[in-house]
Amino acid sequence: MLKIGITGLIGTGKSRVLKMFAENGIPGISADELIRSFQSPGNILWQHIRKRWGKVFFKEDGELNREKISDGLIRDPVFKKELEDLAHPLVRTEMLKIFNIWENEGKECAAAEVPLLFQAGWENMFDITILTKTRPDIQAERIMNKRKISRSKAEKWIYMQSGAGINGEKADIVLDTSVPPVETEKKVREIIRKIKEEKQ
Repeated sequence: MLKIGITGLIGTGKSRVLKMFAENGIPGISADELIRSFQSPGNILWQHIRKRWGKVFFKEDGELNREKISDGLIRDPVFKKELEDLAHPLVRTEMLKIFNIWENEGKECAAAEVPLLFQAGWENMFDITILTKTRPDIQAERIMNKRKISRSKAEKWIYMQSGAGINGEKADIVLDTSVPPVETEKKVREIIRKIKEEKQ
């Protein structure tokens, strides 16, 4: 089964592209969604955060306070690294498990959205890597709208995620999502067409 890795900075359209692949018959997994499941009450990341930092990052009902987690990721590199060191192996294992299920079901292709694909050194997991990018003004606006935060905080998120491979040097395909969604979808369908042709 051919595996497609979709990566890029926050706000560059990774989730939208993953959804477009799914709408065109290629199933997909989101690393962020897997992490959220591991952070649900009682799950492994939830337990780690509770044990390591007590009630600091929790609401009164026991749910994680994602806003405080986000602030911690931006402000504290040690906190960020500790969470990533725990989360990445969990996500990788679960992702490979899902890929194996799909392959056993006879799926020809599958996609995964992994924000830190190159930084985590996961490029060997995938046959093709796609880097999404967009104009800085569009990127900041997307983050502000999705997370309901200020421009300065959105820019901090962008800075925090920058790193090796993010400029497209390592990616097989660079997909600009600055254009209207209908144009991005045309590009995705063309990518799928080429992938299927090369696979035959």
